[in-house]
Formats: sequence, C-alpha cells, structure tokens
Amino acid sequence: YVNVPLELGSSRGLADPSEVAAHYTWTLIHMPEGIAAAMRTIAYAEGGVIYNCTAGKDRTGIVSAMVLSLCGVSRADIVANYQVSYTYLVDFIRRVCEQHPDMPAFVGRSEPMYIEGFLDDVDRLYGGVEAYLTSIGITQDEMDLIRSKLL
Repeated sequence: YVNVPLELGSSRGLADPSEVAAHYTWTLIHMPEGIAAAMRTIAYAEGGVIYNCTAGKDRTGIVSAMVLSLCGVSRADIVANYQVSYTYLVDFIRRVCEQHPDMPAFVGRSEPMYIEGFLDDVDRLYGGVEAYLTSIGITQDEMDLIRSKLL
C-alpha cells in the first residue's frame, strides 16, 4: 500500500461544469510531486497495480488518462474509460451529494468534456502527457516501465 497525496482544488467553489477541466489541471500545476510519485509507484511496482481516490474518478481519472495516453491509447478510448466511471459510481456519488449539499451535483459526474478539457490543457500547456511527465522529472526509462506494464 502506498498513499500518494494528490489534491484537487475545492470543488465547492465551482459554479459551472465547464470549470471542472481547469480543476483537474490545477492538480498538474500545483501537485507535480504527487503526480510523479503516482507514476513512479506504477512504474516500479512488482506486477500490476490498483489505484483509487475517494470517488474513483477525479484523481484516478487524470492519472488513468495520463497512463493511457502514455501507452498510445486513443483519445476516444480514454474519454470512454473516464466517462463510464459515473455509471459504476452513481450510487456512491448520490450519497456524497446528500452528505454535502453545498457540493454542486455536476462535480460527481464524469462528463466527456471534463477529461477532454484536461487533456487539451496538458497538450496546450506542456505539449502532451509525455512532455509533462518529463517536465516533472519522470525519465524515459520510467515511462517505458509504465508502458511495459500495459502493453
């Protein structure tokens, strides 16, 4: 078990679904050590890995999107992988929304525009996932280790 601190900005301040992608991008900008730790954990783990966050779609979603992108998975398949999260988490998300009525309901969804906007930001700000990972100190060997686990 490895606990990797990886925070998102507060979702309670989000006023519109169009802000969720920037919320995810905030994590890349402000939590590079956490992203690097997650990637290195995946790279150096013996065998496969299982990773999750509280809801299993936000931090898990951005790490998954980066890993899948690194492995050459198409954007359409990355989006589909992210989008199906809500299907499996809908009951949990409903309970969280009931417990936190100040949280906007759209935050619990896994809409395509959330992860598409995030990936667009990674491309625009860093030139893609591999360039971002390089910028936070992930080596080519570490990226190859991640690829070798999935390919």
